[in-house]
Amino acid sequence: MRQYLLFAVVGLLSLFSACSLDHLPHHLDSKLEARLVSLSETGSLDYFILPDAANLAAIPQDPANPLTYEKVELGKLLFYETALARDAVYSEGRGTYSCATCHIPSAGFMPGRVQGIADGGFGFGFNGEERGQMNNYLENELDVQGERPLSLLNVDYVTNNTWSGKFGALHAKLGTEGIWRGH
Repeated sequence: MRQYLLFAVVGLLSLFSACSLDHLPHHLDSKLEARLVSLSETGSLDYFILPDAANLAAIPQDPANPLTYEKVELGKLLFYETALARDAVYSEGRGTYSCATCHIPSAGFMPGRVQGIADGGFGFGFNGEERGQMNNYLENELDVQGERPLSLLNVDYVTNNTWSGKFGALHAKLGTEGIWRGH
């Protein structure tokens, strides 16, 4: 009798654990998917699947300056190189920052705080959240962007980086200048 009871309990548990609620797609998910498909040059979501990083030929690039593994490695080296930080306001700031100071890989290539501080900053923390202002720098002498920096992840694919136009934002908003410039 115990064997039948055990068999029945295990069978019922298996049956109920296999059941799950099927969720219909949220209307916002459907809207987002439709918008992405409309923006895709191929009319498919597959357009947004990035090529494998090791397949340099599949990565969009300038034919006059093709990617090579050596260029990729040099880029990685220079991204972390603090010796390039020579143009500091004060001598104490020289050699204290790099691209990775504000664009932190472990934080999605964004600063780990509202604004990354390059020149005039010290410290770091785990994701840049503990980087603070050097005592001898005034606030207006800090090298920070006016708004939160965008991620550098896949930046080569980005045609408009900021709405302010500082870094080439005209592609997707051409004809809307009157709205965002306040004219």
